[in-house]
Amino acid sequence: YQNGHVEKRTRAQVKAAVERHLSKTVTVLCDSSNYIKGFRYELYCIAKAASTSFCIVWCRTPESLVLDREAALPTNSGYGEDLINALIMRFEEPNPQNRWDRPLIAIDAPSFSPPPSSSDLISPGAIPDVLPAIFGDPTAPTPPSSSPP
Repeated sequence: YQNGHVEKRTRAQVKAAVERHLSKTVTVLCDSSNYIKGFRYELYCIAKAASTSFCIVWCRTPESLVLDREAALPTNSGYGEDLINALIMRFEEPNPQNRWDRPLIAIDAPSFSPPPSSSDLISPGAIPDVLPAIFGDPTAPTPPSSSPP
């Protein structure tokens, strides 16, 4: 994120990967460069072109908590306070009035704690509103019982 040219190339690579893999039978979770509303719009257009659903999951985290988490990391393992502050300044909040930012699932970050294990991150019950939004059934409490081919 420190070099605009590298960041732009990275966004293009992420966008190409989403476009390459997304289909009616393949769900793609993209967790990169989504702080720019124009990039979210491009991802929305890719989903519409693939005739599939789309949603935004926004992990709302107070700036102070972001900085606390960064400070708790071992030396030279995070982004650094200056870059974190620059990213905070560049962040464009999702707006549910924009069609490309909805459905919008806003999740408030928990208080500071160690990062969860990978098994906690993929648990279907961890974020109950996400699966119905992704799979298109607003009343579905659980994911589909079978995996797509």
